[in-house]
Amino acid sequence: MLVTHGPIIIGCILLAAVSLFWKILHNSKVPKAALPPFVPLTEYELQHTPLECIARALKQHGPVIQIQRNGHRLFLTSNEFTPRILTDESYFSFESGMAKFFGLTWVNDLHDGTFFHDMDTYARGFVAQQVQKVVPEIWPIFEKGVCGMVENSQPGRPVELQHQVQAIMAEATICIFFGQKYGNPKNVKSVVDLAEDIAELLGIYQNMSFLGRKAPWLWKPLTWVKIILFRIPLHIGFTFTRTLWTDISEISKSPGKKDDSLIGYLVQAYASPDGQLSLRTRMWIMVLILTFLFASLHQTATIMIWVTFYLGMRPDCQDDLREEVSSILRSRGMSCTNPVVDVQTMHDAVRTDSFIREVLRMKGDIVNLVRAPIRDIEIGGYIIPKGSLIFPVTHLSYRSPEFVTDPENFNGERWIGSGKTAAMTGSGYLAFGLGRWACPGRILAVMELKCWIFALLKHSKVELDGCKYEILDPFNITSVPPQGDIMIEMCKG
Repeated sequence: MLVTHGPIIIGCILLAAVSLFWKILHNSKVPKAALPPFVPLTEYELQHTPLECIARALKQHGPVIQIQRNGHRLFLTSNEFTPRILTDESYFSFESGMAKFFGLTWVNDLHDGTFFHDMDTYARGFVAQQVQKVVPEIWPIFEKGVCGMVENSQPGRPVELQHQVQAIMAEATICIFFGQKYGNPKNVKSVVDLAEDIAELLGIYQNMSFLGRKAPWLWKPLTWVKIILFRIPLHIGFTFTRTLWTDISEISKSPGKKDDSLIGYLVQAYASPDGQLSLRTRMWIMVLILTFLFASLHQTATIMIWVTFYLGMRPDCQDDLREEVSSILRSRGMSCTNPVVDVQTMHDAVRTDSFIREVLRMKGDIVNLVRAPIRDIEIGGYIIPKGSLIFPVTHLSYRSPEFVTDPENFNGERWIGSGKTAAMTGSGYLAFGLGRWACPGRILAVMELKCWIFALLKHSKVELDGCKYEILDPFNITSVPPQGDIMIEMCKG
């Protein structure tokens, strides 16, 4: 095995050495005394009690600290600086921060540095085009998926929640992006596998890997080789790739023909007036499509698991939300047996919306938003060097009495009548970011969450066994779903 993979391992070590030399060469020239205090948190503290340790360090050392985690030097700030860091683009770059943290600088450079700009611009445009009509198309997918999960559940045995949620979300995402043509089990599996591959590639699961924690300099190149050269080509499959490529080519040949798919939207955006696309542009469209698939599936599926766990711990909330949906349908003269669920249904479900927003506030994200200063900048009396990774500790904003009363307690009805929806960002609610770079697909994500809740409560009662769950990576609650046993009982009548 070692002989077979020897060249790969040696190559990865060389890449890691070059990367380390580059970092040393471009090390900050800011005097050490001007930097925020470095707090040497242990691996155990970061893996098991990061919130307590970070909060204590900020209290002891001031509003800005440095820590080391998985090969990155991170600058963490208290919530007093959060709005400025997230919204002041004259000093803080979303694109540079994301590219550096996730190792995507090379992807950004593939198309003259437009990766994040293109993702944001075309996600906003496509979602705006789809949002009014998408619910009736995806509702049957959620209902069918939940029905299958309920029918296959066994008394006293937990359901495979993550697998079920990922499959349902993959099918819904395929429907939204590509239409029914792509909606088959093989493509659904390919999209689920692709999302997991990209999540691993981006380091989302790095802290759960022994090598990722102990030798991140080696873990990263090994992971990139494994994912880029082997797993993504294997999982995405020749048929799926060929179909995408063929559709890009065919749509570009008919520039005047209406096509509501994501493929058509991107082809129209990039094609010349006569519909011509260069080979480079076609490949770039493929990169964007695969990234859209990951971004749309992984994060929303993770939130769905959190929402389900909170429902499973609160039977009274299940009853209230179930009654809300029934009341909405009755007011529109519809039966709960065969309802017509549309965007108006979503809008009217204010109690469900409030519940989702409160789950997102309470689930415990510590840091979920990154920026990089575009020049050396003073914060809290210290200098943060240009290009550093800076994270506001978002948990402090979620639990601040400045934004909510009784912030430590869950109240599913907290946001009813407040004018603040689950998709609305704010300084005390950062689940979807803040400012110019807030998540462009958040309205669609909330609609998908509501479809999941509607279908789940229409057909079942859920219980989180023992009202207990395990947080697998406390530092990265945002992207790593919790683990627990969800029991399902079919609703009678």
